[in-house]
Amino acid sequence: MGAKRAHELTTFAIHATCATGNHQMKYRVLYFASLRDRADTDAEQIESLATDARSLYSELRARHGFTMDEDRLRVAINGTFAQWTQTLREGDEVVLIPPVSGG
Repeated sequence: MGAKRAHELTTFAIHATCATGNHQMKYRVLYFASLRDRADTDAEQIESLATDARSLYSELRARHGFTMDEDRLRVAINGTFAQWTQTLREGDEVVLIPPVSGG
């Protein structure tokens, strides 16, 4: 196969992937309290097919074994508290905040 044909096929595959919604986006995720302990990190870069905070948290639950339901957490996107259904965009910073007990 010639270089031109390979380029055409690659370009087609990229456009087909984006058109069908299978484009992974990059997010920065910050963890606090018990979620930070469970993930064993306070932040990470994620590539995901998730398009909203709820879907992203579902993926992260499977990845890190989080047991806390989303209704017990707060989510912030780019420094502002948000709804779980808020649409995510490439490069968003998503902060997951569990309840914290003080003393």
